[in-house]
Amino acid sequence: MQLKQIDILNYKSITSPVSIKFKEGEVVTLIGKNGSGKTNILEALEQIFKSNAKQIFYHGNPNELKYKVHLLLDTNEVSQLLPNIEYDESKSEIVAYNDGNELKINTIESNIIIPLLKNDLLDIKQIANALKTSLNKYLDIVNSIATDDKQRLFSGFKIESDHVTNFYRLKTNIDFNCKNALELVDQLISKFDNNESAIHFISNGILFYGLNELKFQLKYMDPDLSKFEKRYITINTRALKSAITKLNKKTSDICEKITNLSSELTERANKISEALTDYGNYIYDEKEKYYRFIAAIKDCIGKKCIFLKNTNNDLIFSQENHEIYRRHTATDYILETYLMQVYTGDNKKELLNSLASNKQITLNDIAIEEFEDYLNRNIPRFDRGMFKDIQIKNIAGKLNIFIEENGTLVDLNQTSSGRRWYFTYYFLKSTFNKGDIFIIDEPAAMLHPSAQSEVRDQLAELAQNGIKIIYSTHSSYLIPDNFSMIHNVEMAKENGTQVCHYACTDPSLRKVCSDLGIQLTSEILFNLAKTTLLVEGEADKACIKKFANLLDRDLSDYIIFDCRGQPILDVTHLCIQWNVKFKALFDRDTLDDSRKTYLQKLGYASYVEEAQTNPNCVFTSANGNRRALEDCFSESDQKLYFSRSSRNGKFKIDVDKIKQAQKFESETLSNFEQLFNELKIPKLTKT
Repeated sequence: MQLKQIDILNYKSITSPVSIKFKEGEVVTLIGKNGSGKTNILEALEQIFKSNAKQIFYHGNPNELKYKVHLLLDTNEVSQLLPNIEYDESKSEIVAYNDGNELKINTIESNIIIPLLKNDLLDIKQIANALKTSLNKYLDIVNSIATDDKQRLFSGFKIESDHVTNFYRLKTNIDFNCKNALELVDQLISKFDNNESAIHFISNGILFYGLNELKFQLKYMDPDLSKFEKRYITINTRALKSAITKLNKKTSDICEKITNLSSELTERANKISEALTDYGNYIYDEKEKYYRFIAAIKDCIGKKCIFLKNTNNDLIFSQENHEIYRRHTATDYILETYLMQVYTGDNKKELLNSLASNKQITLNDIAIEEFEDYLNRNIPRFDRGMFKDIQIKNIAGKLNIFIEENGTLVDLNQTSSGRRWYFTYYFLKSTFNKGDIFIIDEPAAMLHPSAQSEVRDQLAELAQNGIKIIYSTHSSYLIPDNFSMIHNVEMAKENGTQVCHYACTDPSLRKVCSDLGIQLTSEILFNLAKTTLLVEGEADKACIKKFANLLDRDLSDYIIFDCRGQPILDVTHLCIQWNVKFKALFDRDTLDDSRKTYLQKLGYASYVEEAQTNPNCVFTSANGNRRALEDCFSESDQKLYFSRSSRNGKFKIDVDKIKQAQKFESETLSNFEQLFNELKIPKLTKT
């Protein structure tokens, strides 16, 4: 089963649904300005994963977070769960979500799969309805033997019960326990609505209280009559005793039925809870496809989830006394990594159990020595050569880590925040197994670019090994080199946080991104809020900036992108496919027959047609001999601001001269004025 997409319907700045897409083996990356809502998305994802994790009791407010999870069954799962159904990927998607009453998933939808599985649940509904009927019949019996005020038995009766001897107390207990049971049954029955494509369930199971205290027996008791009453009242003792016997039989039978039905219903409903947790190793038989189905869903999204925030870089030592201690942060997992991968003591299992039970643990000298050796053997590549070694000292029962730099021991907690962050991250990433989720808020933000690139490659490797990696970043060095699963996050004035997905889904886009490289592609991605103005080279960029200034054109909402030797048609194709706000300035000679023939040989013919039909693509006007941007200059200005190219001997725009120029002829200014009008670059608003 694959996680395909999570829709966050609401959470903090998310006031309208946003979608985060997932792909096996790919890193999910969030980019966007500060305050756009990236951290809110990461927090929401953490709550979704942790609330559904097995063996984790995670409490959140369902009113603050509603979501939908899109999952895809594979061929094997369909054949196991639904052996008589032929696999069809388009029909194998399921949607799981919370209905607002709890944070855990409690509803599953699928137009094809759910109706087939619902047959496995019909008996649960039948049992629930039967229990409801029995409870109501039992209450009718109890009420029938009470006086009109329902507080006392009719004269001639007394009760025998294992729990109480007073009828009023018995009646009060019965009313209370039956009322609670009926509410629970009604809640369960309500899960069976008329939506044939959805299944609802109580994720935490059910438990009936007090139903084993319902049973009682009536006994005949001679009424306390006065001598006068006895003269005129005749009691048919035999008939009364016979009626009591029948009533006791009826009460006993219905109590036994209530006990059996409630036990069966509890067992069936709690199998769902068992499917959602690791408590026990229940093996479901072939007829219980529904429970196996839920277990498969939970196994997909209910794995271990760790959120490494910028504040979780204190390592395993407090800033004040450096004592090893327990805390509910990444520190737990640093200790877990050490114990699992380094520690060899006989009490390893005991220490791990203590760690899992949130208890204090202590390390002996041998363990500290192993820890020190492990750290020195695994110094990060970017830190090698920066210090001699790492030493761990146990001083007065307190653990201290030191880095030896230039012959001086420096407390690790006194080194750079970037180094502290990396040590936390380094241990943390070693605790994951396939299917686990690692969420990071701006990884390596405080590290050198070379270290950021190393972290990016490590996270990509983790993703390839089946770990779900999700992080936000402001750094181009952390953009995955395959440009897959990139999500741009923006803050809209009216709709709150919004998300747009970017991915190289076809070979042409992958080639463009590969040719451009991470830095140039990231330049587009990190400026999505502005309009990208594509120009062919540095000279074109210098001219646009110079004449925009002279002609009072407003470029504040534009980022001028110099293609720097890469074909502008490539970048234009990328912007069109990614739906990026852009303008592209082409030389008119791109449309010449000879030029088009040349481009066609390179496979660009379709790109030319794409550019010609796109309103955001502007070609230099074909007035006279104006075939390129250079032709916008008058002859006099060409002599002043052009230089002969050392490569081919042709006269080209001299960038330095353009930047320093203060005056141009009116013909040149008029031509650029026309060009800016065609590009629809607005005039500056004068105040």
